[in-house]
This record gives sequence, structure tokens and C-alpha cells, in this order.
Amino acid sequence: MNYFLIILAGIFSLAPISAIAQDAGSATSGKKASRAIRFIFDSKSPPFAFREGNDTVGFDIDLGEAIGKELGVEVKWIDVPFDIRAYSNILEAGNADAALAAITITRIRKYFVDFTRPYFSTTLAVATRPEVKWDNRAFARGLENKIVGVMAGTTGEDWARKNLKSVIKTYNSPLSLVRSLRQGGNLAFAILIDDAILSYLRAHGTTDFKIVEKSFPQEGYGIAVSNSNFKLLAQLNAALESIEAEGEYDRIYNKWFEKK
Repeated sequence: MNYFLIILAGIFSLAPISAIAQDAGSATSGKKASRAIRFIFDSKSPPFAFREGNDTVGFDIDLGEAIGKELGVEVKWIDVPFDIRAYSNILEAGNADAALAAITITRIRKYFVDFTRPYFSTTLAVATRPEVKWDNRAFARGLENKIVGVMAGTTGEDWARKNLKSVIKTYNSPLSLVRSLRQGGNLAFAILIDDAILSYLRAHGTTDFKIVEKSFPQEGYGIAVSNSNFKLLAQLNAALESIEAEGEYDRIYNKWFEKK
């Protein structure tokens, strides 16, 4: 059994959504809580969620904890590598309540899950090694025969396969994707992923690269719930609105990104 199947086996052994945990206290608000909200997340997606020592930190983690506090419930986190169909299956089976994992809202993904209002806005971006002489015209013509790295199952992969003539290589995490640019590594000529992730890794990572393209449409991230779970969807949207109105969203944003 591979690593991903082991994770899923553990998840599907959890109590279903109808048996919400009865806990002594809430880790988010300090008040007694009889309910919990269970978020799927991906711990290999800095700056939205990643491991820092024994702790899990990131923008999505802080936002999820703020949502839990707003709803007056404890927050539980379920770590699953990014895969929108796997997320949909877990939510449909009632083994999690929502997925908070930097998920871009797309028309196709709405067949699998329902989304809250967008909580984050970014674009795709292209990066390459510092010494590469970037040619915008070659990019517009599709970078024929060049190796371009993308994260599997993302909007970046969709865009690359539709618009480039490159050899597309997929990676399972932003870190492995960025590391493909290292000399002596897999040596992708360029990589394509969300600008917010690239900008953070350029500032905080160990791989040197430059961002060369940002001429893409704006994308919005949403929190995913199972199709037709309108009650939870309304609760999450209301919580997001309150967090923004109270200034908590700006505090979280400014902690992880340059001020808007």
C-alpha cells in the first residue's frame, strides 16, 4: 500500500460527519465546545500550509482557526496531498466537513464540490533560473521542446497542457517543483504555479530563481464543501465576511504576504 492510500485509509476510518466530536474544550477560542469542523489541507503547500518543526502553520491554517473561532467550534485538520477528486470523495463520504487547501475555483471543479466566496486572489506565474535569458516571444509560441514543471492536478497543469508545446513534467508539491530548477537537479527550463506561492518561496526558500511571466487571468481560492451542503456553505461565507469586517483577514494576510 503506497503512502497516499495509507493516508486515505486513515481518513475513512474517522467518524462520519453526523457524529461530530464531543470534546472538553476548543483549541481556537478557549471556550467549551461540543462540535468541531474538520478541514482537509495539504501540509506541503507553503505559505498556505506547511510544517515548521512540530507545528503546522500557514495562511490557510490561520484562516481556518479564525473561522473555527467565529463559528465557536474546535478545528480539526486532516492532511491529504492536493487532489480535488480525492477531496470530493472524502467530503461526500462525510469524513471531513470542508477542504481549505488553496483550491482555485473553476467551472470544472464545481462539478465535484461547492465553493464559498473567494477568500484569496492570485494569478499563475512562470519562473526560471536566474541565468536564463527569457524570451517572451518564445513563451508566447509555446516553448516547444522545453521542459516545463507544474504541480499535478492544478490549474497550472491545465493551462500548460492547453497552451504550451513543451514537455510537461508534474510534481507533487511546490517545494519539489521549485527544486527542479536547481543546477544538478531535474533541470526544468521553467515552472508554472500560482504567483503567491512563487513569491513566498523566492523570499523564504533556498532555491534561487526569477519570476518572468505573470500575464495570466486572476484566480480566486475558495473553501470546498460537498455538493449541496448549503447550510455549511452559508456558515462559512458568513464567517469569512465577519473575519474580513473585523480586520482579522488583513492581520492574517499581512503576516504571510506583503501588505495589500
